[in-house]
Amino acid sequence: MSAFGPNIGSNRKQGVLIAILYEFPRPDFFPPVTYNDFSASWGQRGHNEIAGNDSRQTNATFVTLTRNSDLWELVKSIRSVEDRFNRHHGYDWVFLNDVPFDEEFKNVTSSLTSGNTYYGLVPKEHWSYPDWIDQRQAAQTRRETATQYMYGGSESYRHMCRFFSGFFFRHELLEKYEYYWRVEPETELFCDIDFDPFRFMKDNGKKYGFVISQREFEVTIPSLWNTVKSFVKTHPEHVAQGNSLGFISDDDGETYNGCHFWSNFEIGSLDWLRSQQYLDFFNFLDKQGGFFYERWGDAPVHSIAASLMLKKEEVHFFNEIAYYHPPFMHCPTGEPLKRELKCHCNQRRNFDWMEWSCLPRFFELHQLPKPSGYEEELPLIAEEADRIVENDKIAQADDIAEAERMIEEQRVAEKAKLSGNQRAMLGKAKPSEADFKVLRAENAAWKRIVSYMMQRQRNPLRRSSQKERWRPRTK
Repeated sequence: MSAFGPNIGSNRKQGVLIAILYEFPRPDFFPPVTYNDFSASWGQRGHNEIAGNDSRQTNATFVTLTRNSDLWELVKSIRSVEDRFNRHHGYDWVFLNDVPFDEEFKNVTSSLTSGNTYYGLVPKEHWSYPDWIDQRQAAQTRRETATQYMYGGSESYRHMCRFFSGFFFRHELLEKYEYYWRVEPETELFCDIDFDPFRFMKDNGKKYGFVISQREFEVTIPSLWNTVKSFVKTHPEHVAQGNSLGFISDDDGETYNGCHFWSNFEIGSLDWLRSQQYLDFFNFLDKQGGFFYERWGDAPVHSIAASLMLKKEEVHFFNEIAYYHPPFMHCPTGEPLKRELKCHCNQRRNFDWMEWSCLPRFFELHQLPKPSGYEEELPLIAEEADRIVENDKIAQADDIAEAERMIEEQRVAEKAKLSGNQRAMLGKAKPSEADFKVLRAENAAWKRIVSYMMQRQRNPLRRSSQKERWRPRTK
């Protein structure tokens, strides 16, 4: 037994994945605007093995942090949520932004939702540097990590992670709600949701729900787990008996295995996040500066907190909610269930049983049997892995060919129009990634090639190992 309490541990190999998220500039405070165009079709249709055919609305809302420029990617997400679920329930929607929402954004989104829509800004104190952060050190970290991992050089991404870790649930527009469902642009639901997840959470004492779990990119959080262990020693009273330590650690809490719930989809209890237990946890982490001196993400922060502070039975996997956010998808396992829920997801791309998924670990911890259809799905995933690897090889070859073509065009361009850096680069037979980095700020035409080169450099999952990444688990 460790300071974390008794739990199940296991030995599974670690991996890293980079989540594709959105960046937001620092906001200024602006009073929220409210749209009230409620028109809901009450009642649920048909099958509901989880919560019963119950039309009672829970005190809950959808929440989205977004920008005006994200509108047309976001409307797809809204339409998907409304068509698959919310048109039968009429839950509210809270939109948060770094600048005032424009009229087009408000008009379009309010016309698509079946509940009330609310529009507000993130207070400046929730999206700025606290007094104890050395901004010069934070800037130096961004310079050093800019090419090491995704968003390594981004200031706004770090503010976003800190906001979701410790502040979104304190926003005035969320004060009246008990539960939230986070929705991002570019997401899609593939199946009908014939029950109310909010009602299920409330009736069954659940405090955190997820659909996809994976490994964190370890280089972004080198000191996070030691900070967590220090917190546990300081506040042992906040560690729940019968928690999920075995989900996030292979060795009874000595190290962190990187497993986390992918937080671009999460359904959770706002009361839990507002609790002294969670606030003490966030404040302790925040004082260490890892959101700025490293790149701590809200996904591992939420996941570690839920795994340590909640009982195992208070965390729930929503198998019935088929979900996609680039590049990963959860598709319910088993053809009978898919047909019953009118799903249109490709089972071959189901991330649940791929090598880098942490869902098998969750099943093991909760002593859950694999769902019906699991064995039949594994060879399909293997076939898809082969196809992905082959397509990646083709894409890589195309990118290299495009780079060579662009370099040749620059070689024959009038040298008087080239900068010194460009001329120096074009004199090299094999330009390095550093050369491409220099050019990015000088010539927008190079942006695509530069992005490609930097991605290959900072991603330890090289093209040659992509089959390993997508390979289905064999046990």
